Amino acid sequence: MCVVNGEPVYILKKVQLLAFGLSCRFSSVKPDLFDFFDISELPIFSDNVIPTVLNYLSIIPLSTTAKITDQQKHNIEELQEDLRTGRATTRERSYVFRAAAVDACEIIVQRGRGLSVAKPFIRNMTAVQLDAYLWQMAKQGQRREVIRFSDPHTIYF
Repeated sequence: MCVVNGEPVYILKKVQLLAFGLSCRFSSVKPDLFDFFDISELPIFSDNVIPTVLNYLSIIPLSTTAKITDQQKHNIEELQEDLRTGRATTRERSYVFRAAAVDACEIIVQRGRGLSVAKPFIRNMTAVQLDAYLWQMAKQGQRREVIRFSDPHTIYF
């Protein structure tokens, strides 16, 4: 958790992974304990890979407009430099970027569900499935070489 502009931002990847893993492994054996009714509603497991690949794909472009504050402009410019050089980012920039990835993926999933002409796997895709797809995509070809941001305050993404 990090406070950004006075508001708490929660990124709970490890807890999400634990809940998802327990549900996958034990929901059929011990449904009373592990068949979580809302497991399909989990957001992405936001780390340093997903935001970076979304930036690479121009889904999170890290661009500035005239309607942002000086602090927001500074954070975007600094994050651009973090991604360009591979230098460690700040805790605040890390959380903003990771939260942006969560929001972007939720929008992608919702838009997919609204596409009546899309194939069923697109209309029924969960955020966790999109996460797995993007994570795998980030590990292939030239995307493997893209510099990912690092946050020295995060022990484990």
